[in-house]
Amino acid sequence: MLVLENARLIFLANPKTATQSTRAMLERFGNNPDRLRIDGARHMGVQHYIRKLRAGLETELGAPLESFAVMRAPLDHLHSWFRYRQRDGVPPDACTKGISFDQFVAATLMDAPPVYAKIGRQSQFLAAKAGRSQVEHLFDHAQMDKMITFLSARVGEPLHLPRRNVSPLATAERDLSAKTTALMHSVMAEDFALYTALRQHGYLAGGRLAA
Repeated sequence: MLVLENARLIFLANPKTATQSTRAMLERFGNNPDRLRIDGARHMGVQHYIRKLRAGLETELGAPLESFAVMRAPLDHLHSWFRYRQRDGVPPDACTKGISFDQFVAATLMDAPPVYAKIGRQSQFLAAKAGRSQVEHLFDHAQMDKMITFLSARVGEPLHLPRRNVSPLATAERDLSAKTTALMHSVMAEDFALYTALRQHGYLAGGRLAA
């Protein structure tokens, strides 16, 4: 999470969607970190933000804030987590080395996933329903130029996205069984519906919701 006071924006950091790169690009326009010293603020989803944090921040700043976030194609998002947890230094119970991508995806879909498959869902973070999100400005990870253009206009100068925290290219495996694919589309239906709407233009505008 990052508050851009002058631009009246708040960045909601959906994990594995270039969040560290986006923060690095924007930190010089950002907030005092002491304002966000609450549990879960770093990767706080939109509903939690609306309920627990928005009113206080807006009172302190004296103006409304508009939220923005990034969504990744659901399969790409899963594969990024799979690769990320193959890097050196990951605790054994969280590591995906020796596990196939099919096994990993199937595990993420369980009601109680093992540690290596606990990644959360983008649809939950973004509060997706029927192809819409509660985030006011949502951008496609595959079309980041749209977000950079938007943010450059809001901060008043050209921005460039650096590379940070890139998942290792330890494997190119992306094969899924028909059974896992069908289950993924069923369990993650809201993810796929939201991304289908988003990728058409690379941007979705959401309305401001009451707490």
